[in-house]
Amino acid sequence: SEAPGLPIRQESGAARGEKEGGRHGSSKRKLEKRGVRAGSGLKGWKVVALIGVILALALVVIGVMRNRPVNLPTGAPAAGSTNPTLLEEIEQLRKHVDHDPTDSNALLRLANLLHDGKFPDQAIIYYKKYLAFNEKDPDARVDLGICYYETGDRKTAIAEMEKALSYSPRHQLAHFNLGIVNLGGGDVKTAIEWFKKSIAIAPETETARRARELINQHSTVSSL
Repeated sequence: SEAPGLPIRQESGAARGEKEGGRHGSSKRKLEKRGVRAGSGLKGWKVVALIGVILALALVVIGVMRNRPVNLPTGAPAAGSTNPTLLEEIEQLRKHVDHDPTDSNALLRLANLLHDGKFPDQAIIYYKKYLAFNEKDPDARVDLGICYYETGDRKTAIAEMEKALSYSPRHQLAHFNLGIVNLGGGDVKTAIEWFKKSIAIAPETETARRARELINQHSTVSSL
């Protein structure tokens, strides 16, 4: 059977946590691109060949990241698998929110960074603390739901995403991610219904395109 696909988050933690009031609106995470400068001693054909190899590797990496199936985590990331700079900022934010537990912006940023670093169980703690101050933030609540899904708790994931919809009924990512969670649980029919609702909200978005792909992949299964 086809892999269920990955949930779609809002922007990464660094982008969202800095916005005033902890609000965050963009629907796609940004991939950082780093330019590669050729050494002055390389001949022209070598430069072209080097650039070609780098581009090919980049396409392979991006393809794997975007299309790999969801694998529920079995523990903390292996040593060295998380950016040391990210870990340092996480530690600084922990100390800050321990000192000032009412700073909702910092709580949200910390939750987002923990999620970025693939610590969903820890991110849950800080999303919940943030939502205690901003209960009706649908973006953070959807991300909380994704964290529950990534730790294997589909029931709570669905509950949090549906609660986000109670505050923002046309939240496209909430609809899409409810499709992903139901698909991951084997309920293809319900998943397709959520994907169709996601498409209806904004048909021209990347989220809608991904929803169509998943419907096409799994529509035969749902008709059996």
